[in-house]
Amino acid sequence: MSFTDLMSYLLYAEVTTQKMHWKSKSFARHVALGDMYDAMVDIVDELNEIWMGKYGNDTPIPTKDWNADMSSEKLKRRWARRTSSLRVCKSTWTR
Repeated sequence: MSFTDLMSYLLYAEVTTQKMHWKSKSFARHVALGDMYDAMVDIVDELNEIWMGKYGNDTPIPTKDWNADMSSEKLKRRWARRTSSLRVCKSTWTR
């Protein structure tokens, strides 16, 4: 997966999480999705800043069109896989 594809996926997941946050009828889910969305914004921002610091400010703007009909269960599974990978990556950046 290219960096642009990763950013595109993360931005899609960010927007989808925000939509789920807004639509939630459960207060606990609303709060949890809000926290998740806030964390995602920070992760995407940090990844882009690290990338630009290493490779310059010519980061392409993601344009990939992700399937808007992705089920929330599929999104949750993908997010779980991505966040576990990002935790490993992030721990190596701070060393």
